[in-house]
Amino acid sequence: LFFASSGEEAVRIYREQEEKGDPIAVGFFDMIMPGGMDGAETICKIREINDSILCVIVTAYTDRDPQDIRKHFEDQSMWLYMNKPFNDGEIQQLAANMIHGWNLRQENYAYREHLEALVKQRTEQLNAELHKVAIVQKNLLPQKLPSIPHLEMGVYYETCVELGGGGDYYDVIP
Repeated sequence: LFFASSGEEAVRIYREQEEKGDPIAVGFFDMIMPGGMDGAETICKIREINDSILCVIVTAYTDRDPQDIRKHFEDQSMWLYMNKPFNDGEIQQLAANMIHGWNLRQENYAYREHLEALVKQRTEQLNAELHKVAIVQKNLLPQKLPSIPHLEMGVYYETCVELGGGGDYYDVIP
């Protein structure tokens, strides 16, 4: 649990944790903070470092429209908006739920990366097999067409690019 008395301090703490490989999952940001940065600017600076943080915006004022804050997030599920006053139980429950959601997101990202790696590996295997099939198919074609009196024959061979296999087309003209 970290406390920051200004936006600048919050950014510094967040950066340090990222550099240690121990990212902060959830941040509670007051819209009016001492120092140069307000809560919205602090969130923007932190999300430039790593945009996976889930944010809870808390304020006692109604001068900030939540729709203005929303533009800083690509996904509605990345942030919540709370008005003060609130009690300890509300904050504890909200923090637990947000951390659980962050953990699920991280698991989802890892699983998706794993699946993408499997798909890439299998695609490479299939492409290698299709290349072998194309070679075998091309080698099955006769090297020279038979010569039959009064019959003209022609061959056209074009590889099917989409499948990596081949195709053969024969025209026999009497």
